[in-house]
Amino acid sequence: ERVFSPMAKSAILERIAKGEQSILLLNRRGFSTSLICPDCGYVPKCPNCDVSLTYHRVGDELRCHWCDYKTPAPDVCPNCGSENFKYRGKGTQKIEIQLYDFVEPERVLRIDSDAIERKGSLNRILEKFASKRGSVLVGTQMVAKGHDYPNVTLVVVIDADVGMAMPDFRAGEKTFQLLSQVAGRAGRGERHGRVIIQTRHPDKPAVQFAVKNAYKEFFAHSIARRRELDYPPFSRLIRIVAKSQNSQLAENTLRKILRELLKEKLSGIFPLSPTEPPIAKLKGEYRWHLLIKAKDIRNILPFLRRVARAKFKNVKVRIDIDPYDMM
Repeated sequence: ERVFSPMAKSAILERIAKGEQSILLLNRRGFSTSLICPDCGYVPKCPNCDVSLTYHRVGDELRCHWCDYKTPAPDVCPNCGSENFKYRGKGTQKIEIQLYDFVEPERVLRIDSDAIERKGSLNRILEKFASKRGSVLVGTQMVAKGHDYPNVTLVVVIDADVGMAMPDFRAGEKTFQLLSQVAGRAGRGERHGRVIIQTRHPDKPAVQFAVKNAYKEFFAHSIARRRELDYPPFSRLIRIVAKSQNSQLAENTLRKILRELLKEKLSGIFPLSPTEPPIAKLKGEYRWHLLIKAKDIRNILPFLRRVARAKFKNVKVRIDIDPYDMM
């Protein structure tokens, strides 16, 4: 899989030749997002969560980024015995390794939650980069926030599409924020900066407005979209999550809560049917969620308080008002 466009590779080498520095952003850690057996289609998954395991080259292991489950990476497919596992997707470790093809390894630095596990390692890496002992700094969103390096004249966003496909009405806004933040790392000194954004969807508003540094225009677009879909701040969003060792029990609990809500006949309250969230099983528990839009949250607060006080057998119920995380 080609990680760097010819433009990005050329720009990185140009900065190195000039004695300048580059920051590369990929908001996904690990080496590959998953392994897949091309012969039978088997993908190793977490036993505790409804997600595929991420391959980490450091340690040669598979990890779950939700519950921290770890297991050695297999040499052969446990399903069919094939030895032809393929790496699918990319993470910061893969970016680091592929940089070694054209950048001296000692000049490449990486910061993500894996690289800074040891106490003091983050400061050591950033100090090395600040003292110009590193030419390229690769990282997750950590590289986007608060760093001021006058010698950084290039920022490359390896994959701007990470995050935009999330089932969250704020996905575009979060992407715009991250792109704008990391773009601000380039050209903070006397030299001009350059930003290269790699994406399969250059027409997406988050990318278009970020390229133009158009904060006000992006806000106008986003608020109009929220008004059209009746999302906050034009309504309040309530998420009721039921968790249980038994998926059917979690679903039935939410359907019972929904029936009780409909009996109330509250004005300006618009519930959706209970569904499984994008990650249906998390840390050993099955989950269902119920989303409710409320024009005036005061109408539904007494009902929510009763739900919060209620006891449900073998089911945990949590209520989030205007949730930031829909996973």
